Amino acid sequence: MSPTAVGRRSTLLAVSCALLSGCWDLQLPDVGQDGGVGPDLTIETPQPNAVISLNAPVSVSAVSVNGVAAVTVTCGPAPSTGVFTWAVPPYSGVVDFTRCSTVTSGGDGGPGLLHLTFIAVDLLGHSSSRTVDVLLDTTVASLFAVLPDRVVPLAPLKLTLGSDRPLLLPPTVRLAGREADGIAQRPNPDGGAPLYDVTFLQAPGLGIDLYTGDPYAVPFEVLSDIERSVGLAVDARATNGNASHLEQGVLLSRVLWDRIVPGRIAIDAAEPVATARGVQVALAKNTASPNASSDWLPGFFRASDGTYVPFDPSQILVSSNPLPDPGDAGTTIDAGTGGDGGVPDGGSDGGSRNGGPFLQDAGTANLVATAIAIPDDGGTIPFPVDAGFVAADFDARGNVLFTRPNTSLGVGSDVIALGEPVNGPRPAIGFSVPFALDSLQTDAGVTGPPLTRMDDLLCLPDVLTGAADGCFYGAATQQIPCLRPATGTVVTGAGSSTTLELAPALPGGTAGSWGSVRTYLTPNDVGAFCGPAWAFYSLPQGTFFPQPRTDPAFAGCSQTTVTRLLPLFDGSFAVAVTLDCAGVPAYQVLQVGPDGALRGSYLAKQGLTLASPPLLLAGLADGSVVTMRNDPPYTTFEAWRPDGAGPVATARVPGLYVYGAASARLGKNVRPATDGSLSVLLNSATLGDVVLQFGPGLKPRSLFRYPRLAQSSALVGAVDQGTVYYVDPLNNDIVALKRF
Repeated sequence: MSPTAVGRRSTLLAVSCALLSGCWDLQLPDVGQDGGVGPDLTIETPQPNAVISLNAPVSVSAVSVNGVAAVTVTCGPAPSTGVFTWAVPPYSGVVDFTRCSTVTSGGDGGPGLLHLTFIAVDLLGHSSSRTVDVLLDTTVASLFAVLPDRVVPLAPLKLTLGSDRPLLLPPTVRLAGREADGIAQRPNPDGGAPLYDVTFLQAPGLGIDLYTGDPYAVPFEVLSDIERSVGLAVDARATNGNASHLEQGVLLSRVLWDRIVPGRIAIDAAEPVATARGVQVALAKNTASPNASSDWLPGFFRASDGTYVPFDPSQILVSSNPLPDPGDAGTTIDAGTGGDGGVPDGGSDGGSRNGGPFLQDAGTANLVATAIAIPDDGGTIPFPVDAGFVAADFDARGNVLFTRPNTSLGVGSDVIALGEPVNGPRPAIGFSVPFALDSLQTDAGVTGPPLTRMDDLLCLPDVLTGAADGCFYGAATQQIPCLRPATGTVVTGAGSSTTLELAPALPGGTAGSWGSVRTYLTPNDVGAFCGPAWAFYSLPQGTFFPQPRTDPAFAGCSQTTVTRLLPLFDGSFAVAVTLDCAGVPAYQVLQVGPDGALRGSYLAKQGLTLASPPLLLAGLADGSVVTMRNDPPYTTFEAWRPDGAGPVATARVPGLYVYGAASARLGKNVRPATDGSLSVLLNSATLGDVVLQFGPGLKPRSLFRYPRLAQSSALVGAVDQGTVYYVDPLNNDIVALKRF
């Protein structure tokens, strides 16, 4: 609009206002030669001296006849720090003042003085500004998370969140991008800000959990993916509105814990044993290089976190009461209470298949356990530290046997059996038995017979009587004396045969069943010229059966040796045997039923033989057996049923592995479980020791590579527990692995 037009418009407005009273002054401001003033600017929020948080609401009005191009808020003295700019109205919203925290003054730990400058610019470039002083509250909540060191993939996860001050609302929690399934607030027992219990119903998966391909041909990268870190993100606001953020790593791992043992593991003196509560190992007392004759004490590692519980004589009370049942891993049990309180197994002939008489269990042949005299001090005595007792072995239920030569009769042994450590005095029971067990020698070594674990029994080597010429004949008897540590009773199985000579197994070469069926098989290791192939016992039923070497099941051949002996879950056994077929060796894998009868054949129909010995690895919960063989570039595992048919499952694992106990008769370092899974310790030329885990149906699930050089390691696990333990006596290390 030209200056002439403006003048004319002003004259008209003046005339109109003279005629109308109360007319507003709408005259435009005089535009000077410098370009004029900027928009009319009003600060609505925040007001002077207001206390604002780092994220505070701001509201500004800006008006100009030329139009408003932008409104900007800055903080601090010139040159100020830009905070936010609006290009279009409304000029309001929540503004982040975090960058202004460095230009505040004063405060002394509280809100600091902050100069805010608002600048408005019109479309012609004219600007105007307003300044307001506020107090900026920069305090934020300091968040923390309490969570496990390791989280099992796909398992529920519970963690606790807290802060140093109250929060405006419960925090938002995400694990690997997925929001928590539940958050519950609870009072802080220390009186501080409330705590929050966070629940994820299922942690993220790893490896096989995410694999959808062939379950029997799993890639190596999938099997070996057993540990990975994922992010835990927590967002929260304090009551002043300031936001806090926490990022923390969560380690997903099939390794539950890894603990260095404070001592030397004497794995040759006593094989470790695992129960629901944890794993017990023998720790050598003095020997720098532990061996089978080392004197040792038990060390206990809790299943949940690997906490070490040392042998503490001051926490052991000896009584004449049975030891508690170890099945409950979470109860507090005092010394001398609980237990089954059972009596020795009764038994008569019970239908023995060879017509030989069966000697009754405890109470005959002078095999009777008697209680150690307990002073009348309320039924307990402290553990006798300097009384000559030495640790002999563990039973399969986690009880520890301490023994010494009988001090009163001079025959047999005194025994103190200790239960597992619990949340109170360690329970123990004292008694004497009529046979010799471990004793301390003058050279500080320990000597005694090898013991066979059979459920809650520990069995000594076979005792044979009668005329002998290498074998026992005539009125020969074969007896297995067993001790039940939990009750201090002796249980024996015995039999005789008038038609077969009898012969024992090599000490330590026998096997007992895992469960309460309590079957026992003792091969004949004297020689192929006499005696049965093996003798079978079933203690509850009182069955004794010596297996003839020329049974029709041996395909017209004569059995010579038992090369592999694996207990199965129903009380039967898988037995790999070598045969002499007219001077030509042949091989079979047979199933011996819980009654002692040959009731099946693996890998070939019954009555047929194999030309080469298979590597029989393990027996599974369904009665099938697993073999393994190298099949470059794979190692092939196959499951076979006792029907002589082909394999029912074949798994191919990438890489070539060897089973270090292939020549051992007993199933060392193979751990089948009642759910059908299997864990086995193998070795690879490139990977070293590995623990390979199979799920039910022989489906490969994971492969754990032990990161250290190791020697003579062992794999330990109870058949009903979802944890197995890799025990390394060279580095004195124990690793707990999740299997189901």
